[in-house]
Amino acid sequence: LLDAGCGWKSSIIERFSNEDIKIIGTDIDIDALADNVTHNNKLGSDLEKLPFKDCTFDIIISKCVFEHIEKPEVVFREFSRVLKKGGCIIAIFPNIYNPVMLVGKLTPLYMHKKLMRTASNIHEEDIYHTYFRCNSVRTLDIMLNKIGFVREELKPSGDFILFMFSRVSFHLWIIFDKLTNNRYLKFTKMNICICYKKRGH
Repeated sequence: LLDAGCGWKSSIIERFSNEDIKIIGTDIDIDALADNVTHNNKLGSDLEKLPFKDCTFDIIISKCVFEHIEKPEVVFREFSRVLKKGGCIIAIFPNIYNPVMLVGKLTPLYMHKKLMRTASNIHEEDIYHTYFRCNSVRTLDIMLNKIGFVREELKPSGDFILFMFSRVSFHLWIIFDKLTNNRYLKFTKMNICICYKKRGH
């Protein structure tokens, strides 16, 4: 299993911790990778040029990474190369139709950093440039189907972590998230959780 863009913390990996699976974490940010205590096997790498042989992995996981990638189709093609036939991409994408994510896309990096520090107490070094080139269900379907993947599962989900440092914003966000449970507003949920399977040949 490859944890692509694992950064300094790999919370998504915990669900695989009791499985007999070899896990490798990779990230382009060497400093963040060095601070990651979740993985025993770590490798610094650009996701556009993974240092692995063809058909190496059964599963690739990625959490909140692709909004920071300028050329997501290149990365998905690289994922396809290192995945075995029938292998899966399991990922969480911030949803571009969510109001907070839309603000993140439209604001310049310096303002984005200022807003994030104020709203969520996130350290500046953990705030990266955002592109949001594939952060909608339609874009993901088009991009991944073209490369040879088929969608297996899709689940919109809420996320409160950005608002936990302010009681007022936290409670306001809970109200908004409950509203998005309505079937007509579900497309504005904070995150898109997906599983795409590589077609066999």
